[in-house]
Amino acid sequence: MLKRIKISGFFCVFSISLFLLFSCNEKPTDLGFSLLYDTITVVGTSNSEYPFITGAESFLNRESLFNIGAIFIGKSDSIKAISFLRFSRLPDSLKNYKIDSVSLKLFPLRYAYGDTNNGNFSFRIQPVIKYWSNKTNWDSIFDASGNTDFFDAKVLGSFNQRLKLQDTMPDIIIPLDVSLVDDWLKFQPDSVDPWGLALIPEENSSIINLFSSQMVTETRLRPILRIYFLNQAGKRDSVISLSNIESSYIDSDKPESNSITFQGGIIYRPKLKFDFSQIPKNSSVHKAELELWLNRSKSRFGNAYIDSILFAADYRDRAIDSVPYRSIYGFRYQNSNKYLFPALAQLIEAWVRANGTGEIVLSLDGLNSYRKLDRYTFYNINDNDTNLVPKLRIIYTIRPQLKK
Repeated sequence: MLKRIKISGFFCVFSISLFLLFSCNEKPTDLGFSLLYDTITVVGTSNSEYPFITGAESFLNRESLFNIGAIFIGKSDSIKAISFLRFSRLPDSLKNYKIDSVSLKLFPLRYAYGDTNNGNFSFRIQPVIKYWSNKTNWDSIFDASGNTDFFDAKVLGSFNQRLKLQDTMPDIIIPLDVSLVDDWLKFQPDSVDPWGLALIPEENSSIINLFSSQMVTETRLRPILRIYFLNQAGKRDSVISLSNIESSYIDSDKPESNSITFQGGIIYRPKLKFDFSQIPKNSSVHKAELELWLNRSKSRFGNAYIDSILFAADYRDRAIDSVPYRSIYGFRYQNSNKYLFPALAQLIEAWVRANGTGEIVLSLDGLNSYRKLDRYTFYNINDNDTNLVPKLRIIYTIRPQLKK
């Protein structure tokens, strides 16, 4: 129920106090009369009374995970992850030596998604034959039929082994076809590095693993290409090339329409829409909190913990990959499926003073948005269980206006 508390007489008491203190019996000024009989209305309301939450949707947000400190490789259910690696230019002096062998070293991390107990992890390595950058995404690599001209059909190497997940993960070494070196030396562009390698999961894979890669802001283990050759003395020698750029591309099934679903790897993000036209424009919002409940039956998680922190961002007219106008945290109650955003008052007041509408986009905290593929699905505004639907509670006051 709408609760209204009339707070009046403040200025009357104030005037009487002044009278007693200063023995002044002059009439109030015109301004004083207008304030004397005014009131302040305090209102407590929620979306169970007014439809403040007008809609929800999950939208596809294609981005390449470019030099984020980790890459994904694998396939599980309807999620597929491929990665591109680009290395430094190979030394031209290798043309003078016989190439003995080539290998790729990768550094697994503990996070994995899929059937990590009984599943299969397998992928192949093919040469990338087309330029790619941080603007490349899944849709620019594959057409609607799943075809691509980004990598050659030639398979340079493969890996087929379920990784044992542990705190310290051993690296893996994958032998590659030595023709890779000749091809790169012959065809690598004059001014840029070779286009690199594509790591593509096999169809029988049921696990997606995470591997360490470089990041601009920190030093991390990254893929190493090692080339063994016979030197002038006929002895076996080697050179290594560290990856310069790594990028992952993720594809996943579409969430249910009008769902509140977030999926890591920056695939899907949920958007909540609001309408506060029922709140007068001259109001001050003192308290506003949003409650969301996680639907475990429709969510999917890897082998890491469930995040306790979410962020709600107000982008307005800005791009999703830009800095939002405001970003507000929400937290999960311990041992609960309940998430609460306790400090939305300032954001909602700004919307009320503008056109009365707004929207927020939800995401995980920081790098967890990029380094985990977990899918969080929350109960929507139209779910049958009213105890678990999103709840928005607001306390505001209607500012008094000067009487004419």
